[in-house]
Amino acid sequence: AIKGMVEVLDDPYTSYLDTDDYTATLGDLAGEFEGIGAEVAMKDGQMTVTAPIVGSPAAEAGIRAGDVILEVDDQPTSEMSLVEAVFNVRGPEGTSVRLLVIHPDETEPVEIEVIRGEIELASVSFQMVDDIAHIRISQFGEKTDEELESVLATVTAEAATGIILDVRHNPGG
Repeated sequence: AIKGMVEVLDDPYTSYLDTDDYTATLGDLAGEFEGIGAEVAMKDGQMTVTAPIVGSPAAEAGIRAGDVILEVDDQPTSEMSLVEAVFNVRGPEGTSVRLLVIHPDETEPVEIEVIRGEIELASVSFQMVDDIAHIRISQFGEKTDEELESVLATVTAEAATGIILDVRHNPGG
């Protein structure tokens, strides 16, 4: 009944998670999970790759930012919520998943097989721009505070005269 009520909302970012699905999402908060390593979102009602994670199985298999994932293992993503599609893409390290993908500016979809791996996500990154530290928090998780403390120590050692704290595009920011 709850799942039905949530589906009626017709919101691509809202979905019901049962106990097993909820437990699986805890890996995101820990900064690690098993899957292909691509950030995805619903765009115009389609599962779209926001960005493959650098060095991930998705990036190595040729998945690109802007790719639309039409099918996961022959199942149309148009019939799934974003959460369901993500759970279908994820799976144990070393197993494969077949994706039917259409690249941006192309008309014919291609099938790409990706071997899942363990994905570790750093939630904090930074770069120095002259003497200003540009610190980006991409998501909030269990290790964000530790990562931020480490970055701040580095920034202090590099004698930054200012800090830009960037939480744009952060799903929790």
